[in-house]
Amino acid sequence: MHKKCIWSNQKNENLKELEVKNLNTKKIETVYVLPEFEQEFLSFYKFAEKYANKFLIAVISLSFAFVFVLVLPKSISPYFLSLGLVLMGILCYLFPFVTPETVKMIGMKKSILTAKVLGIIIALFGTFICFKTMSF
Repeated sequence: MHKKCIWSNQKNENLKELEVKNLNTKKIETVYVLPEFEQEFLSFYKFAEKYANKFLIAVISLSFAFVFVLVLPKSISPYFLSLGLVLMGILCYLFPFVTPETVKMIGMKKSILTAKVLGIIIALFGTFICFKTMSF
């Protein structure tokens, strides 16, 4: 059975074996990547290593801010909700981190693209809510 490239999700015999630290468990694990995608994978891995914790803190903080919106007066809460959605969308676009299951299913490259597209959709939805609630 051929292993799959973590980046492209392609089965191939010519995969290169890399040992990387799992950012969740902190254990060393083996991943396989096609040689032509090694640099892209390592570049994103270093990016994730540097920003994953900051992303998590930002998402948790933003989630608490959404709870705060519930106690705001109804006249201004839609604006804060839409701002939160726009910020969440921007976070998803700038830091396209997904679950390991998603990476296994479609590969890291498509996972990043999916997260960025969802980030844009979330930000646009927040913008739509803002304009929908405005009274001219």
